Amino acid sequence: MGSAALIMAKKYLPYLIVAIVVIGFLTWAISSIYKAGEASKNAEWLIKDAEQREALAKEMGEAMQRVADDRKKNEMHTMEVINERDRQISSLNNHLDDSKRVLIHTQNTACNGNAVPGKNNGTVDSGGATRESGIRVSGGYAEEVYVSEEMTNTIINDLHRQREELKIYFKACAAELRPLVNIVN
Repeated sequence: MGSAALIMAKKYLPYLIVAIVVIGFLTWAISSIYKAGEASKNAEWLIKDAEQREALAKEMGEAMQRVADDRKKNEMHTMEVINERDRQISSLNNHLDDSKRVLIHTQNTACNGNAVPGKNNGTVDSGGATRESGIRVSGGYAEEVYVSEEMTNTIINDLHRQREELKIYFKACAAELRPLVNIVN
């Protein structure tokens, strides 16, 4: 039986070798086709991905340019608002310095202006405010406090200046925010 198997192996060996070669060739061919298909599919994905990245980069560049333009426009607007605010404050200061100050005079019939009682009307009190020469500011307290007209005028003029400056600052803030929000006065 040993020799019969050997004879049969010799008879079918060439067919077996051809079958192994054909199976190997078919496996290689199918693998090559599959790999080519994978490479083609990957190439398509890479092309689509590159196109998407290119479009995204273009959109990003346009968006960054719009942001830069908006920032530049906002900076110029801010500088215009600041310059206008500074100009108005300078104008206010010049106007208040050049104009007459608001003066408050006491309406005291007992004496004339800062005259000291019991002295002749030409004599002026050089000290602090008295009942006759000042304005009473102590409403309701046990001790009455009088402030001189000069101090009262200084305080009122400073308050007027501060009020006008606050109005200017408010207008500047409103002008700065107007492009961004709806401001209700």
